[in-house]
Amino acid sequence: MERNDEVLERLSALETQVALLVDRIEPVTRSAKSMEELKNELTPRVEEGVRALIVELADVEADFLLEDMLFLLKKSLRNMRNFTFMMESMSNLIDFAVTAEPLLKTTIHEWIQELGELEKRGVFSLLKKQVGLLERIAAEYGEEDLEAMNESVVAMLGLVKEMGDEKSAAVLKRLAAAPSRVDMDKIEPVGPVGMLKAARDPDVQRGMGVMLELLKAVGSNGAGKQP
Repeated sequence: MERNDEVLERLSALETQVALLVDRIEPVTRSAKSMEELKNELTPRVEEGVRALIVELADVEADFLLEDMLFLLKKSLRNMRNFTFMMESMSNLIDFAVTAEPLLKTTIHEWIQELGELEKRGVFSLLKKQVGLLERIAAEYGEEDLEAMNESVVAMLGLVKEMGDEKSAAVLKRLAAAPSRVDMDKIEPVGPVGMLKAARDPDVQRGMGVMLELLKAVGSNGAGKQP
């Protein structure tokens, strides 16, 4: 009887160990099944990707060599410091752009407003016309002609400076306004007698006085420049 009890106890212990072993093996079995299912699902996708990659690589097969890839890899490794320096410089440039962005926005807005004001005033239209004038001058005259014109323009600027005097400006203003008061249709031939009669006119007398003063001034300047 005692022997039967001992056998039953051993069988019970063996059954308990078998149950524990089954509990341990069951997750592994489920995991193996999941891996198998995942493998079955991924295998067609991987095959499709490989076939697509082969088709795409066929386009560059003639231009691609393994030696080129190795050369590029070696070149990259040799220039790793340069790549690092380039990345650091790029980082500094980005920091500068971030810092300067608000200032640039304000400045550009002000520039746009100023350019708009210049456009309203017709500055750009005037510049465009000036450029067109310069193009016509360049097409009409050669380099030697332009050099001669430059000298003439310098001389004329000297004359303009001399005419900046108030007295000179007053005389030139009267001379410029005189032709507008002349009626060419009423002009008649004048002989010596007519000149004598006209000399009695106060306006003619004042005009002759101006001419004499101008002649005196011209003669005086010319004499002053003689050695």
